[in-house]
Amino acid sequence: MNQSFGAEASTANLADEQSLRSINEWVKHHTDGKIEQLLSEPLSSDARLVLLNAIYFKGLWNTPFHSASTFKASFFNAGTERVEVDMMHGQITAGYARDDKTNSDVVDLPYAGLDYSMTIVRPRDRTGADALRQ
Repeated sequence: MNQSFGAEASTANLADEQSLRSINEWVKHHTDGKIEQLLSEPLSSDARLVLLNAIYFKGLWNTPFHSASTFKASFFNAGTERVEVDMMHGQITAGYARDDKTNSDVVDLPYAGLDYSMTIVRPRDRTGADALRQ
């Protein structure tokens, strides 16, 4: 499998802590440490197969953010858990849309070269992420 697809295969009890650690270590290794934890708890004992792929993209912004404008602020994971994170601040020209159907704001931040962009969909309600997924 490795020779044909560059892939690995292994067997494991997916419901135990060792498998959880192994999966997270695999993801951390294959993203050069950019993603440290994919899973926070072992998989269900009903799980029979896991296919993993890990990718990260390091692009340069079309309009760079200045590190001096970075500041700490509260961010709410899934609208409920408050964490302190670095926030970037700057003035740029970017695509923006207000989507009343999903009660969200959408901004498109271009990367250098303008071939790629990061599109962010932000629910207006702090607990609106679940509604967006539906």
